[in-house]
Amino acid sequence: MKVQSFSHVGITVSDFSRFVQVYADVFGCPVVGVSDAPPERVRSFFGVGLDHETPRCKIGWIRVPGGATLEIFGFEPTLPPERIPWNRIGQTHFSFEVRGIHRWHDHLK
Repeated sequence: MKVQSFSHVGITVSDFSRFVQVYADVFGCPVVGVSDAPPERVRSFFGVGLDHETPRCKIGWIRVPGGATLEIFGFEPTLPPERIPWNRIGQTHFSFEVRGIHRWHDHLK
């Protein structure tokens, strides 16, 4: 089997709308789809909200220039973020190649 291209990265965020807006405004990444998972799927597939009456998950897909996709998850209920050490097995980061880094830095300040 030969890999044809990079597909996507999945990210769980604390504020779905804010994340989508920042990536659209700063990086020019358009939203290509949004879906709300039904509570039973949130429980059975994701294993989230097993003791919650109506767990929710909003899933969005953001297209990155060049073709890759960010798959964004916004869950309710949420767990607090934990400090993830670099030597923990699993995703530590992802990056984009950008131009105009100084303008981007000024925008974020």
